[in-house]
Amino acid sequence: MSWYAVDAIDDALDATKAFLFPFSLGRWARLALITLFIGGGGGAGVQNTFQFANSAGQYTGSGGGPGRSSGGSFALAPLFGDGGSPALGTLAQVGPPGPGGLPFALGFVGLLAVAALLLLVLLFTIATPVLQFVFVEAIATDDVRVRGPFKRNFWKGIRLLVFQIAVSVVFAIPIVAVGAAAFFYAEAGPSSNLNVPLIVGAVVLFILWVLLFAVVMGLTTQFVVPVMWVDDSGVLAGWSRVWSLVASEKTQTVVYLLMHLLVGIGVSLVTGLLTLVGLIPVGIVAVAVGLAAGAIVGGTVATNLGVGVGVVAGLAVGLPLYFVFVFLPLNVLTQTYLRTYQLASLAGFDSRYDTLGPYREDDGDGGNATDAPGGGTGGGGVGGHGDRSGGDASGGDGFDEFVPAENLVDDDTDDDGTGGVRDSGTAPVH
Repeated sequence: MSWYAVDAIDDALDATKAFLFPFSLGRWARLALITLFIGGGGGAGVQNTFQFANSAGQYTGSGGGPGRSSGGSFALAPLFGDGGSPALGTLAQVGPPGPGGLPFALGFVGLLAVAALLLLVLLFTIATPVLQFVFVEAIATDDVRVRGPFKRNFWKGIRLLVFQIAVSVVFAIPIVAVGAAAFFYAEAGPSSNLNVPLIVGAVVLFILWVLLFAVVMGLTTQFVVPVMWVDDSGVLAGWSRVWSLVASEKTQTVVYLLMHLLVGIGVSLVTGLLTLVGLIPVGIVAVAVGLAAGAIVGGTVATNLGVGVGVVAGLAVGLPLYFVFVFLPLNVLTQTYLRTYQLASLAGFDSRYDTLGPYREDDGDGGNATDAPGGGTGGGGVGGHGDRSGGDASGGDGFDEFVPAENLVDDDTDDDGTGGVRDSGTAPVH
C-alpha cells in the first residue's frame, strides 16, 4: 500500500528543484516577497527576523549587558547625555517652546510609531491569505507573478481570512468560558476543594481542543486553499471537498498529519544548521566593519565612543546582510518545499488536484505528460518541456528542463472547468 504523505517527500524535492533552479534573481525576489508574508503562517518570517534584530539590539541596551564597557559605563554613553537622555535632544524640540517640547515630540513620534505598526499589522492580515493563493498559482503554473495573481485571488483571500477569524472565535469561546468558570470557582471556594482529576481532565481536553484547532487551520491552508484555487470555489465548498477526501481515507489522513509534523521538524533542523553556517561570513563582515568604524571614530576601539559606534556599525551592516543573504533565501527554499510537499500529498487523495503536473517526470511515451488536474494535459511532463524562456523541448529526463509558463495555459481544453492548471478564463498568465 502506498502512503501519499511518504511518496510526496521525493516528489516535493524534485518539484522544488525544478521550480527554483536554475537561479533567477527576479524570480527569487518575487518569491522572497511572497514567502515573507506566508512563512510560518501569517508573516512569522518577518517576526523571526525582528526577534533576531531585537536580540542583537541588546548590545545597545542598558543594564549589565554587553552594551557596557569593562569599566561599567554604558558603551554608547558618549552619544547620550546624563541619565540616558539624548545629548542632542535639542533636535527633538519640534513641539511648543519651553520645557514641554521634548515630551511633546516623543509623544508625537510614539503615536506615529503606533500608527505605522497598526498599518503594518493590517497589511499583513489582509495580504497573507491572498498570497497563499498567489503562491499556489505560482507553483501550479511555474510562473511567479505578484500583482496579477494578487488581484485575481483577492476575494478568495478575503473569504479565507473571514473563515479563519470565524473559526478562531468559535474555538476561543469554550476556552474563555471554561477559564472564566474556573477563575470564579477558585475565587469562591477554598483551594482544598480543588478536584485534581477534574483539573487533569480539563487540561487534557484543552490540549486536544488546541490540537483540533491546529488541524482545522492547517488543513485549511494546506488543502483547502489549493482546492479553492483549482475549483475556483469558496471556502465552504473547498472545505466540503477536502472533508470528503480526508474522511474517506482516514488512515492516509492520519499518516499525512504525522508525516507533515516530522517533515516540518526536519526542515526546521536543516534551516537552523544552514542559518548557523550563513551567520559565519555575515558575522565576520559585521565584526570587521564594527572594528573599523570604532577605530576611525574613536581613534582606538578601547574608548567608549569607539566601542559604541563599532557596535552600531556592526549591527547596521550585519542585520541587513543576514536578512538578505541568509534569511530570505532559506525562507524561499523551506516554504517552497513545504508547499510542494502539501500539494504532492493532496494529489494523492485526488489526482484532479495534482497541481504539480508540470514537474512530473516523462512517462516514457514520447514526452506526453501525466494528466494535469481536471483532465488537462498540463503542457507535457517536465522531461519534455522547453526552458522558461520558451525554447524548444529537448526531451531530457527528469527535472532538468522547464515548461514555458504560457504553454501551461489550456485554451478551451478543460471541459469541466476544474483543471489544476486552469484556462485563461480563470487563471490568466500575465
